[in-house]
Amino acid sequence: MVDTFDDCLLELGNPGRFRLLLYGLLLLNMCMVGPNFFLTLYTGYVPKHHCRLSPNSTFFLNESIPLIKVHGHYELDKCHLWVDPKNTTLGTTECLYGWEYEVEDGEWFVSTEFDLVCHQRYILSLGLSMQYTGIMIGGIIFGMLSDNIGRRKSCILAMLGHSLFSIALAFTRSAVAYFSCAFMLGLFIQGLHSCSYTMCTELFHPRQRTMIGVIIGLPWSLCIPIVAGIFWAVRSWNYVQLILGILSLVGVAYVYIPESLRWHIARGNIEQMWEISQRFARFNKMKLRPTLYDDYVKISAKMVNVEKSSALKLLKQLFTSPRLRKYTIIMGITYFTSNAIYFALGLAIPKLGDDGSINYLPVSIAILGNACLTMSFGGLGLYISELFPTLLRSVGLGFCVTLGRIGSMSSPQILLLDMIWELLPITCLTTLGITSAVLILLLPETNNKPLPDSVADANKLDRTNTNKTS
Repeated sequence: MVDTFDDCLLELGNPGRFRLLLYGLLLLNMCMVGPNFFLTLYTGYVPKHHCRLSPNSTFFLNESIPLIKVHGHYELDKCHLWVDPKNTTLGTTECLYGWEYEVEDGEWFVSTEFDLVCHQRYILSLGLSMQYTGIMIGGIIFGMLSDNIGRRKSCILAMLGHSLFSIALAFTRSAVAYFSCAFMLGLFIQGLHSCSYTMCTELFHPRQRTMIGVIIGLPWSLCIPIVAGIFWAVRSWNYVQLILGILSLVGVAYVYIPESLRWHIARGNIEQMWEISQRFARFNKMKLRPTLYDDYVKISAKMVNVEKSSALKLLKQLFTSPRLRKYTIIMGITYFTSNAIYFALGLAIPKLGDDGSINYLPVSIAILGNACLTMSFGGLGLYISELFPTLLRSVGLGFCVTLGRIGSMSSPQILLLDMIWELLPITCLTTLGITSAVLILLLPETNNKPLPDSVADANKLDRTNTNKTS
């Protein structure tokens, strides 16, 4: 007889071939989600450009376009033409005939596709944030959906939406359609990521969970060079998007993945659990202990809230218990801070120059900071999974991810504070970072502890931590 569900997991293989197969399929999905997540780094690129001259113009470029001084040297104005090249006292006008872009043969970006430069560049910045807005909303929607209807169904829904809008994005022919599809793609990207991460965490015993959490982050580390390689090969953003959309259909493997055993036991679905357990046993060529079914019944009976709850009720439950409320608020602040600092550093790196030269020390510090934050993201996801009970795990992760996306969207505005005081942005970011680090110390240690299956189990984590420190 066993006392916890984590002990039951060991009887299905340690870890066992079937569990490793499922984990591999989930990792394949992460490999598809990551490139789409980072694709905006490339599609949003704005190449050098200048005004296109009138077809009837008889003047050279340097005669028709003003020269402006940039970093100590002169270059063509990107956004203006002389009204009359013969009489420059008449001033300049905006580009009347479009733009010419300095790109290599075949290269094409969103900015060049829809001429989102100069006075329309704000549309590009606003539009690209639509995907992150979708990610923010997707964290909440799929967090509640996953805890309510199950991880597997939510994953399949997110996978289908991800593939559909990833492919549709490649065929958009207007900025409005592009950014609308990007919003929906972001929503399903986050849904697929959150559901997959939760399923991976719930598959394994606590002793194996740390390594599993680290490996989950590896596909994300490979995303940027993968996308860069594809972009180098095909040059055009819509072809890159189409390739990624087709590759994302690998997510059809989700049909083979069973529902999370931990979700079933928290819902009291013992028969479904037993069927999946037998599937584990057949694949691993092992026999199940006859009394394991009775253990499932006893463990499930100890859990609360086995009845289905509405999505809104699940979200409210994050704030009902004082300890859960503390976990939610602190982890939400930490996610907000991590994302705000990460994207602020990324945006600041290109600006760390002085008259065209690179300030290597600030750039090195910024890159080191982003590297540390990248490592922390894997730990944060794992930590959230170990703090929240089964029925609130996905919605808790989704809530924190949503706050994280608000942080990433806030980073450009934080950097604008240098208009008030040059050191104000770094002061704000440093204060946020130190505050989050101190708040994390108030949370319990979860290393090598069973995943909490109920609110009572989650509360015990904090009490155990208090007893050890007293």
